[in-house]
Amino acid sequence: MEDEALREFLTESWENLSRLDTEFVQLEKDPDDRELISSIFRTIHTIKGTCGFFNLKRLGGVAHGTEEVLGCLREGRIKLSSDTTSIIFEAVDIIKEILNHLEATNEEPAGNDAILINKLDLVARLAKENKAKTNPAPVVVASPTIPSVPLVLDEPEATPVVIHAPEMAEVAAGTSVNAVAPGTLNSSLKTEEVVEVEPAVQSVTLERPSGAEMDVAQKTTPDVSIRVRVDVLDSLMNLVGELVLSRNQLLQMIREDEESRYASPIHHLNRITADLQEGVMKTRMQPIGNAWSKLPRLVRDLSLTVGKQIELEMIGAETELDRTVLDAIKDPLIHIVRNSADHGIESADVRRVHGKPLQGKIKLHAYHEGGHVIISIQDDGAGINRKRVLEKAIKNGLVNAADAPRLSDNEVLSFIFNPGFSTAQTVSSVSGRGVGMDVVKTAIERIGGTVELQSIEGKGTTIRIKIPLTLAIISALIIESGGLNFAIPQLGIVELVRLPREESHKLENIANHQVLRLRDRLLPIVYLTDALNLKRDERLDQDINIVVVQVGDEQMGLIVSEVFDTEEIVVKPVGRLLKDISLYQGTTILGNGQVIMILDVMGIASLYGNFTSSSQLRGDFEVANQDNREKSTLLIFRIGEDQLMAVPLALVSRLEELSSHRVEKCADRYVIQYRNSLLPLVSPVGAAGYAPGGSQMIIVFSEGSRSMGLLVDEILDIVEEPLEVHVESNQPGVMGSTILGGKAINLLDTYYYITQSQPDWYQKRTNHQKHRILVVDQSMFFRQLLSTTLESKKYLVSAVSSPDEAMEKLEHGFRCDVIISDVQFDEQTGLDLIERLRLNSAHSHVPVMILCDPEHQERREEVMSAGADAFGVKFNARAILEAVEGLLARASTRPMEVSV
Repeated sequence: MEDEALREFLTESWENLSRLDTEFVQLEKDPDDRELISSIFRTIHTIKGTCGFFNLKRLGGVAHGTEEVLGCLREGRIKLSSDTTSIIFEAVDIIKEILNHLEATNEEPAGNDAILINKLDLVARLAKENKAKTNPAPVVVASPTIPSVPLVLDEPEATPVVIHAPEMAEVAAGTSVNAVAPGTLNSSLKTEEVVEVEPAVQSVTLERPSGAEMDVAQKTTPDVSIRVRVDVLDSLMNLVGELVLSRNQLLQMIREDEESRYASPIHHLNRITADLQEGVMKTRMQPIGNAWSKLPRLVRDLSLTVGKQIELEMIGAETELDRTVLDAIKDPLIHIVRNSADHGIESADVRRVHGKPLQGKIKLHAYHEGGHVIISIQDDGAGINRKRVLEKAIKNGLVNAADAPRLSDNEVLSFIFNPGFSTAQTVSSVSGRGVGMDVVKTAIERIGGTVELQSIEGKGTTIRIKIPLTLAIISALIIESGGLNFAIPQLGIVELVRLPREESHKLENIANHQVLRLRDRLLPIVYLTDALNLKRDERLDQDINIVVVQVGDEQMGLIVSEVFDTEEIVVKPVGRLLKDISLYQGTTILGNGQVIMILDVMGIASLYGNFTSSSQLRGDFEVANQDNREKSTLLIFRIGEDQLMAVPLALVSRLEELSSHRVEKCADRYVIQYRNSLLPLVSPVGAAGYAPGGSQMIIVFSEGSRSMGLLVDEILDIVEEPLEVHVESNQPGVMGSTILGGKAINLLDTYYYITQSQPDWYQKRTNHQKHRILVVDQSMFFRQLLSTTLESKKYLVSAVSSPDEAMEKLEHGFRCDVIISDVQFDEQTGLDLIERLRLNSAHSHVPVMILCDPEHQERREEVMSAGADAFGVKFNARAILEAVEGLLARASTRPMEVSV
């Protein structure tokens, strides 16, 4: 047996069979697709025809029986049914089994396929015996060893018999044959061409394309390709990797000597190397559809096994990625799809009760994003039951009952990825043993990818996988820690944070862990020197560099000494002595010839236990800070002789010192020509006001195209202290009094002066202290204004700029008593926020108040119908405060409205 010829046969057979499962599933949906039937027939016919050459008797027998059934199907003698498809699938599985053994041993495996061949022969024989019937009825084949197979037979006169061109010799004499080649205008008949037999004609003729058609054909969709062994491509990739390393070294040389005479040829070499690298990478790229080829058959079989109606939709099958990455994700995808079919999609009866389509859907979507491949697997099933997951997590000792209520939805869902974790009530032949999702996460993270899980109970589940395009050459951030350089794969880096040394107090110790409060969330911090047993750099004048990395569903900050630049690196395996150290995932050579280690952030995180996903850290922080409020940055200024006032610095757009002669009077008020516009000026109550001569200090407040200037006598200081209003005030322009730096200071009521200057000014919202209030508004100015109003009534306030930020904050453990949201954002609305909250069991009880501008009061009915607990108009501070008090008192027992 010729080894090379056999390899060619096996390669071609596998390529053809890889399409077969998908084609059969498509054919079940459209049984009359003759082109699809012909494609399936050609695949089996090609395999059968080659078996004689290699004397593969067992394979030839199975392929021949399968071809007979497919021939009847193609000729229209039989209609495709689920049972017929199952028999053909059984035959295809045997063919694959034989091919696998041939590939491993160059010999056919021993075995007896008599039962299967009898099934196939029976189907074909019954179809042929009924060929002459004028009114054929469905035939049911039944025997003790052969399952019932319904056969729907058509009249032979109604459907022409289709045969392949090589079978022309078998056509009876005296029959007319029209040769048609679908999809091609080639003048010579090939295996792919089809002929139709027309009875009652006395001669045989072959139709060929005209000369004009042949000219068109020669100008046309065919791809020229050759087969290359994988080890040849791997060798090329290794050589390109070495070339990239040499290129990097040469580039490093000319960076140090920009006037070098070698600069021009080295830059040219750089361009050629980049093009060569891209070209070799393309040879290793394969469409992700190759990893999806088994899934249609898998879903079809699962549908029959579990008795559900499931549709599989695949988008982006042409998305390409490296072959090694493709091989790594095949099994994880099978696990996910199997779980979606068994656990996610409900039975038809359950879906009917909940008003869903009887047929469930699993949707796969792949696409490129920022140099990575994103794969989304989404089902429209029942979603994940948060309560059941928590009960199982408590039972397995993953969390204690006291901490369970504080867990965010993301933290609860993360338990799904623990080994042995399953919420299935019973163990089935499909799943339920808890050995699926942990395998998925481990396999994806092993190639530097991440897995995200989102689920809405009753709506469905989405799993989002992010993986690198290739594992051979990657982009990495070069950093220095403890005097040594390291590389961190850029795929896992979220952001870089630089903390000035004078702000090092923002690093806090909670429950024996160091954390940084970054944008209202707690970021666990690890000194890279500690993880690698290196000496810390304790220079007092050095800023703190933090690399925020993704660790599973959580994030972690690595403190490093220096951050350099990103660089394309060639990944080399670690040496034998280091292969068991989980801190490193490889090594590489920099452009200066230095050999450095590539860090494994997952391995570093594992050194510090499970604090990155623990709710206890957040709980300890809340307990330790329950009596503390956020500090506010305040601008202190003087008006008159000795009156001190303060205003939140975030509300201030600019501080200006201008010549007094530029102040003009216009329409009974003072203005100044400022930045190609007129800036209205207002004097605080009790201030000396505008005085001609000398200079004038102005605090400018701006939002969008609107601005206002406040005339003050002197800017004194900027302080950062907790803001607490000790004495409320009835004085116009003053919100109340507080103590800052040991002095009593009045708080400026910016709302008062804004409306004095421009009554139609566009504004926004605030927060409170005995209870927590979350303000959601796109305008920073209104967030500050509303926050100040609420804080003056001793509410604890946090503010974000969008519904997405609000949900992220809530899902990371933030708890609040009331949410106040604007009705309109750039891409979302406050009504979207209400819908998302009501679908989230942990936050569905939180009352929501929606605010709109005065001119949009007609949206009141729309807002209340969407599920809001209160509706109000901006700038009516008193009404908003009354509404908040009402919501807290009623605990969301019934909707209420706010008077305008």
